[in-house]
Amino acid sequence: MTGRKPLDAMTSDDLDQLHARLDKLESDLRDSDAENLELARHNDETCEAVQRRDTAEAALERVRALTDRWVKAGPPLGTPMARWWGARLVEIHAALDEPAAPPICELPHQTITEEDACEQQRLAAPAEPKDHP
Repeated sequence: MTGRKPLDAMTSDDLDQLHARLDKLESDLRDSDAENLELARHNDETCEAVQRRDTAEAALERVRALTDRWVKAGPPLGTPMARWWGARLVEIHAALDEPAAPPICELPHQTITEEDACEQQRLAAPAEPKDHP
């Protein structure tokens, strides 16, 4: 036995309760799909932020390495300070502009196709009211 009422034993109140439960479940499903779509969009934005952070950290690491090397070496004897600092500025600009290896996003996320987005929008649209007998 499944614990279900036989169909011929159901009253109109039982049927109304079933329809109300079905409407609630359909609404929950639409809400869940909308949340999944928002989560996928958020994951894409988060991935981009992680990539920007990784690029900035790589640039800072290159600048720190240059600074450590400069502190250890210092300007050679007899070299004018302006010329030495001019060369250091060129190095620092090159270190900041140097493209780092493309960062890999550590967050798992799905790529949504246009067809998937349309389906998600269709599911997220408010349902038409149903006429219950």
